[in-house]
Parts: sequence; structure tokens; C-alpha cells
Amino acid sequence: MKKNRLSVLILFFLFSAGFILSAGVENQAEDKVVSCIPEEPKWGDTLQITYDTFNENALLKPGESVYISYMFYKEEIPESRCVKMEKKGNIFSAEIPVEEGASFFNMYFISLDNWDKNARISLAVRTKDGIPAKGANQYSMAYKAAYGDYLQFFEKERELYPDNYGVFRTKWFMMGAIDKDALLPTVNKDMDYLKTLEEKSPSLLYALCCGYMKLGEEELARNIIASMVEKYPGSYYTGRAFSDYEYFVFSEQVKGEGPEKVKAMKITFFDNNPHSKYARERLISLAGDKQVDLNIIEKVYKSWVEEYPDNPHPHYNMARAYLTHGRNLKQAKDLIQKAIFLILKGKLRLYDDISGGITQMFIPEYLKVSSNIAFELGETGRALADLMAAQSLQKEVRPEYKEAEAKIWKSLEAYGRAEKALLEAFQLGAAGAKAELKSLYEKRYEKGTGFEEYLKAAMDAVTPASKKAKEPAPDFEVTSLDGQKLHLADLKGKVVVLNFWFIGCAPCRVEIPGLNKLTEEFKDEKVVFIAFAMDPAEALEKYLKDHPFTYKIIPDASKTASIYKVEAFPTHVIIDKQGKIAYRLVGGSPDRHEQLRPLIKNLMR
Repeated sequence: MKKNRLSVLILFFLFSAGFILSAGVENQAEDKVVSCIPEEPKWGDTLQITYDTFNENALLKPGESVYISYMFYKEEIPESRCVKMEKKGNIFSAEIPVEEGASFFNMYFISLDNWDKNARISLAVRTKDGIPAKGANQYSMAYKAAYGDYLQFFEKERELYPDNYGVFRTKWFMMGAIDKDALLPTVNKDMDYLKTLEEKSPSLLYALCCGYMKLGEEELARNIIASMVEKYPGSYYTGRAFSDYEYFVFSEQVKGEGPEKVKAMKITFFDNNPHSKYARERLISLAGDKQVDLNIIEKVYKSWVEEYPDNPHPHYNMARAYLTHGRNLKQAKDLIQKAIFLILKGKLRLYDDISGGITQMFIPEYLKVSSNIAFELGETGRALADLMAAQSLQKEVRPEYKEAEAKIWKSLEAYGRAEKALLEAFQLGAAGAKAELKSLYEKRYEKGTGFEEYLKAAMDAVTPASKKAKEPAPDFEVTSLDGQKLHLADLKGKVVVLNFWFIGCAPCRVEIPGLNKLTEEFKDEKVVFIAFAMDPAEALEKYLKDHPFTYKIIPDASKTASIYKVEAFPTHVIIDKQGKIAYRLVGGSPDRHEQLRPLIKNLMR
């Protein structure tokens, strides 16, 4: 479960970062699929928004319900909102008031099972006097700036609102993606200025915290967070500081007492601010932590569900928390069934899951939690049915599903089926499967010896994944950074390991040292390792000088990522000797190579 929670966390980070990385897309009213009047709104205006489903470029259909999922910024603080559009003939329309204090809107158009990735509206807001509102230029940096002019937006924001220090973090984020060589000198210079300021507002403390993290000063960043918790316990920026610290700790693999001290601060923060956006975002990790007081989790859940009762996530996580603590299982059963109903209806799409990728990832997870709860309640038939449904919908490699299946069969004394499930889990690299197999072997065969011989024979009899029905891998013909031409059709008879990544992705970077160990381990085998990078060749050459990556590196590979349906980074796709996709793994961790190794070996059999 721990690895799964990590993967989920990664997807949320990347999804939020994706808004920033799409900078340069502006209001696409020119194609007449979407329109917004006025295009330069002021406080007190009402936005008149339309979506034309009969336009040949529209991806949503006239028979669907169409929603606007948007990020609304009041000054520099974001809030997710969603509004259902009204249908009038062929046109869907909606009105959104521009509240006083509003600074920016970023809108997407979705249905409950689709989205129009080509239709987006980004609007900076002005005050009644016609000047850009506080935060307007800051978020124009992220959503509207071309790569060369984001600094102009920074300067405009600083000129109009010198007390908006959060704009420094936005600038550093953009610079890290666009001009990494300039990042550290710029942060150092900015920090020299920020440290001289006597006013210790929440946004200034947040900027200082982010700056220290950029400079690798974990203890100083941690001390700033402690000060924010003491002085501004209810501030949005305090939650943001915690969130950025978590990402920093993961990306830099920070060890020691610092992260544990911050974890203790977080628990206090959650207890005092159960209604905060950050508490809701982290409910997914709280729900699986036995050390967190269940009362705190319940407070976060109640606050969240009172405001958004049709969001499936709070119900799912509260059910998980009851399961983790072994309490209120009948209530947990009701909660998870409600969560499953809502997610299957597509309701999670209305809460930041614009592309639908998070919904598809979580449906099997919801079913697995339902299975676990049913098992604890003694409802083995329901437990098995839910788990089988979860496995049929799961596209990733998840050996723990097979371990859970074995547990159910074993409870029914169906030892042959339990053994088969455990052998498959062992084949997929489940760490505890061998010990479970040994225990089952001794019980079933009443033998205390001969286990290793039994295991070898049993594994030889297990059908390798390469011989099971799989979809053909899309062909590609590319040139690596070192000039080698690679054509998938020419690699038949070899196991091909694909990695999709980009330099600015921390989980991608974290797994590289382990991946390098794999290439060394299999260097004399018929295995080909290829890394499709989203970055241009020049940026990759600079990065790889100090951070070697021994896969074959393919630059500018977004087209290949698209044909392989990559929705989050990093993603690994493993292709068998027959050219079929055998395994897919999403997310990154320092031990990713340990999960890949047994899968590669299986395909070499």
C-alpha cells in the first residue's frame, strides 16, 4: 500500500504542475468552439461563456452535459470551482460573476467522461479602475506567458503589488523549467533582498521558505515553516509551504530528523485547520497512517464532505482510514459504496480531474478497498468479486492485488487457487510472496523440506506474461541523443524497456540512479533500455553532463509519449520479445528498478 500511495502522490504533483507547463496557450475563442465576453474583465463584470458542440473542432458532444472546470484566483490564492453549462440549441452557455478581489481565471471544458483538451480560456482580471488585479500578472506568468517574456509579468506584478512575495516562487518555478542555469544565481540574489525585509507576512515567509528549499537549506526552510505554523496557522501559504517541503524532501531524498519534525507539525496543522485545502489534499496519506489520530481524519472528512458531498474522494479516504484503524467497518462499507457510486458516475471529474486520468487510476483502488473491508466483515464473496473487478480494470503492474486474492482463497481453504495467485504475485516481484508461498507449501503438502525445488518447478509452469494476450506496442523510429537510430520493428526478439520522463520531473530524476543499475545488470542480455524525454537535445546534453542516465536518450519525444498514451511522468512501458506491451508502471521512486527487475526477467524466460 505504501508504494501505491507514493504513486498517487506523484500523479497529483504532476497534474498540478501540468497547468504551469502548458504556458503559452491563451483564450482560444478564434476557432469559435469557445468564447468569453468580455475578454478583459473587471471586478463586477459577469463572464458570458459559450461552448459550441456542433463546431467541427469541438470534442464534446451535444448530448452530453458540459461543465466548466476552472481555477479561480482571488488575489494570489487559488480555488477550484466547477459550473454546469446550460444548453440552448446547439450552444452551451454559462455566466460566472467576476468577484471583487478576483485576479485570474483558467478554464477547461469537460463532460463526466471526456474533456476538450483544445479548448481553454485564460483571463487576467482588472480592478474597477482598469489596472491588473493583485495576482493577475503573477498567474499570467504561468498560463499566458511565452517562454521569453515571463519575467516581464514578474516585473509588472512587483511594480503594482510589492507586497505580493508569492510571485517570487512562481518566477523560480518558471525559471527552473525554462532557464535552469539562471535559477540558483537568481534565487541567491532574490533571497539577499527578501531576507532584509522586516515585514514577515505569510507570503514573504512562504517565499523565504521556497528560496531556502531551492538552495538546499532544509533546516532553514523547516524553521520558516515552524514560524508560519505559530504565527499564521490558518493561512493558505502555510499549507503551501508544507506541500512544497514534501516535494522538496522527495525530490532531493532528504533524510534525517527534519522530515519527521515537519510531519509532527503537519499533524498539529491538520487538527487545527481541518477545512484547509492542504488538509484535504493530504487526506489520502493521513488515511493510511495508523499514527494519525482518527479524530483528526474525521474532522478533515466532515469539513470536506459538508462543502462537497458529491466528491467521491473524502468518502473513499474516510473508509480507508476506518479500515487502517480497524474501526467502524460497517460505516466504512457504506462510505466506500457511496464513493464507488460517485466515481463511476464521473463525479471526480468535477474536482480537478480534467483529463479523467485520476478517475481511471482510482476506480480499481476504490474496488480494492471495498474488497478489503468486505473481507474483514467476513463477506468473502463480495470481497472476491470486488477484487476481481479491480484487477480487470487495473492497467498497471500491481502484485499486491494477487497477494490479496491469495488471502481470500486461503481463507476459503481453496489452497490450489491461493497458490496460483501467490505464484503470479511472486512472478511480478511481490516482496512477501515467497514467504507466503513457503508457509502455504508446508501447510498444503505437510512438508518441511523441498520448498526451493518445488518453487523452481512451479515457476517454470507459470505462463510467462509474454505469452498472454497483450496489445501490440505502437511502432516508432527515432534517433537517440548519441546518434543511434532505433526502430521498434528491428528489436523483435529482445525485451524493450521504455521510460517516459522530463528533466523538471522530480520523481523522474529520483529513479535514475536505480535505473542505471539495471542497464549495467542486463548489459549482456537481450534487453534494450530507451528513455523518451520531453526536453530538447540542448537541455538534455547540459543536464546529462552532471546526471548520467544510461538508457538510450531520445529528445523531443512528446509524439511518442502521445501514441503510448502516457498521462503522467515518469511512466515505464515494458515490451516483450514478440513486440507486445507486457507491463506498464506509472510513478517514480528510488526503488523503481527493484520493481522492474523481476518483470524483465519474466519476459526473458
